[in-house]
Amino acid sequence: MDIELGLTREEILNRIHEIFQAFLSDLANGEFTKFYTLKRSTSAMMFDNQTNTIVHGGDTKFIQMTLSGARKYTGMWLVLQIAQQLLLQDKTITQRELYYINPFFSNQQEADECILDVAGLLCVPRECLNIVGAVKGYFNGCITYQERSGQWTDCRLDGPTGRPITQDILRLRDDQITSDAQYIIVIEKDGIFNRLGEDQFFHNIPSILVTGRGFPDLATRVFVKKLSERFQIPVLCLCDCNPFGLSILLSYKFGSARMPIDSICYAVDAKWIGLRPLEAMLLELPDVAKKPFSKHDKSRLQWLLQHPYLKIDSAYHAEVEHWTQYAYKIELEALHTKGFGYITQYLKDQVLSHNYI
Repeated sequence: MDIELGLTREEILNRIHEIFQAFLSDLANGEFTKFYTLKRSTSAMMFDNQTNTIVHGGDTKFIQMTLSGARKYTGMWLVLQIAQQLLLQDKTITQRELYYINPFFSNQQEADECILDVAGLLCVPRECLNIVGAVKGYFNGCITYQERSGQWTDCRLDGPTGRPITQDILRLRDDQITSDAQYIIVIEKDGIFNRLGEDQFFHNIPSILVTGRGFPDLATRVFVKKLSERFQIPVLCLCDCNPFGLSILLSYKFGSARMPIDSICYAVDAKWIGLRPLEAMLLELPDVAKKPFSKHDKSRLQWLLQHPYLKIDSAYHAEVEHWTQYAYKIELEALHTKGFGYITQYLKDQVLSHNYI
C-alpha cells in the first residue's frame, strides 16, 4: 500500500466516497468489502540507512465482516461516517468525544484502535480525519504568536506552567508565529518544565521549552515538528536516565509503530542532551538518587538493544550498553539533591558546551 502525504480535504473525502461506492457494489454481489489497512507493529517498520529514519514498509492487514472481525469492521464504518461529516463541515472533535458520540464502542481503547485503522485504511495521518487527542503538552519561552483576536501574545510573560498545545496553536500560519529562540528543548516531565520556567531558563538560553508530560501525544509531536521546520533550530531532549526516558526521546526522533504515517510526518532530529548514563556517573550524586531497574526497565532495555538506530549510532549504543553493566536509573528530580537551581545551571552548561548527541 502506497503512503501519500499532503492530501487535501477534498482528496480524503474522495477516498472515503470510493470506499462507500465499493461497499455498495460488493453488497450488490452478495459480498462485504474487505478493509486493507496498514499494519501497526514494529515488524512493519523498516530503518532507512540513507536517511537514518524509520519508515513503514507498506505491509497491510485486512479486516472483514466475520464472526471475529465484526466489531472492528463495524467500528471502522462508524469512524468513516463521522470523519466524512467532520470533513464536510470542517469541524473537529476529540477522540474522547467520538467515543461518547456513539454507544457502540465499549471503551475508549476500542474507539481509538478503530480511528487508527481508518487512518491506515485511508493512508493519512489521524489529524487529517479531523479527530484529535485531548490537550496534553505545554510550552513556554521565546515564542510570540497572533491570537484569533489579532492580538500578539508573548509567551515569555506567562507563568512557569506555560500554555497548552491546542488545535488553535497547531493551526497558526508561519506568519502568525515569531521567535528569536536558538533551541527547542523538549522536557520529559512537567515538574522539571515548571522548574525551568520558574528560573526563566529561556532568558539565559534563548529557547522554546516544550513538555509532552511523558510519552508525547500527537499534538506535541506536531508542534515540535512545526517549530523545528519554521525556525530551523535544533531540538534537544532532556529526559530521565532510564530506558523509558530514552524511549521518549526516540518517540520524538522516529515516532511510533502504532501510528506509522504520523511517524513519517512528524519525526524530528532530536538530540539527547541528558540525562545520559555515562555522564550521570560523573555528577557525584548520592546513592539514594540511584534506583535499581524494575522488571519493566529491564524489558525496555532489551527492546532498546534491538533498536536499529542504536545498532548504528556508536554514541547511543555506548550509553545503553552502560545500563547492561550498571542497572540503575536516575530521575531528573534527583538533580535537586545538588540544589534546587542546579538543574537549570546543568542544562545551561550542557547547551553552551554543545554536550548532546
